[in-house]
Amino acid sequence: MEKVIPSINDNIADTLFITVYMRALDARQKHPVLGDRRSEELMDRIGYPFEKYSGIKTMSRLGTCVRLKYIDERLEDFIATREKAIVVNIGCGLDDRYSRVKNASKAIFYELDIPECIQLRKQLMPTHPNQFLISGSAFEPGWLEKLREKHPDGNFIFIAEGVFMYFSEKEISRLLCSIVDSFPGARIIFDGLSETLSRHSDKHDTLRNAKAVFAWGFDDNHIFEKWHPGLKLDKVFYIMHGMRKYSFPVRLISYIPMFGKGSKIISLSVRNFGIAR
Repeated sequence: MEKVIPSINDNIADTLFITVYMRALDARQKHPVLGDRRSEELMDRIGYPFEKYSGIKTMSRLGTCVRLKYIDERLEDFIATREKAIVVNIGCGLDDRYSRVKNASKAIFYELDIPECIQLRKQLMPTHPNQFLISGSAFEPGWLEKLREKHPDGNFIFIAEGVFMYFSEKEISRLLCSIVDSFPGARIIFDGLSETLSRHSDKHDTLRNAKAVFAWGFDDNHIFEKWHPGLKLDKVFYIMHGMRKYSFPVRLISYIPMFGKGSKIISLSVRNFGIAR
C-alpha cells in the first residue's frame, strides 16, 4: 500500500503524530490502557519518521493514554445524560475518539483543526454521518457563532486535548470567554500543565524530537473563574494520579506534588447568567 505523505509545516500541528505513536504503542501492550487499534493502522499508512519517537518512556505513553481514556469516559457520561449533545473537538488531529466512545452515534461531532490536518484526516479516516469537519484555527472569529446558529438548542461540550499548552494565556482566555458568551450551559474539558512543567519543553522525552514548545502553564486551577464570571471550575483530574494503577514506580513519583500535580485535566461549566441564546 502506498503511504500518505503528510504536508504539515506547523510545528504545533506536527505533534499530532506523537499522539498517534503513543496510542499505537499502547495498543501493542499486553494490557493496554486504551487499546486503540486504529492508531496502528494509521502508522502503517502514514509516511512519517515515527522512529524518532522510539525513545519515549513508559510514563509518557501511560500519561497520554490515561488522559485519552479519562476524557473518553467523561464524554460518554455527557452524551448519556444530555439530549441533543454536540461534541466539539478542538485540535482533533488524527484522533479517533468517535470510534472509542460507545454512545457516539447519539451525538453530533465536530472535528476542528487547521486545513493541513483536516486534509490529512480526510485522506486517512472515514467520516460518519453525524460527524463533521471544520477546517480552520480555533482562534479565528466566526466559527463559534455558526455552530450556535446551527444548533440553538444543542447541549455543547468542547474538548481540547494536547492543545492549549502550546498557546499563550491571552489566546486561551479569549477563546474560553468567546465560548462562554455564545454557549451558556456548555461544558469545557482540556488538559494543561503546571508553570514548572511548561517551562521545560526541552526536558520532555517527546518534545525533544519535535519543534513545538510549551507556551503556557498554570498553578492556580481557579484562574479561569477570574477570566469570566460565567466560567466555573467543576473538577481537576491529575493525570499521574490516574496512572497509579498501571505502574508502581509512577505511583511512588505521583506523591511528589511537583510531578503528581504537574499534568492535569480541567473540567469547566459555563454558567447561564443572563445571556440570551
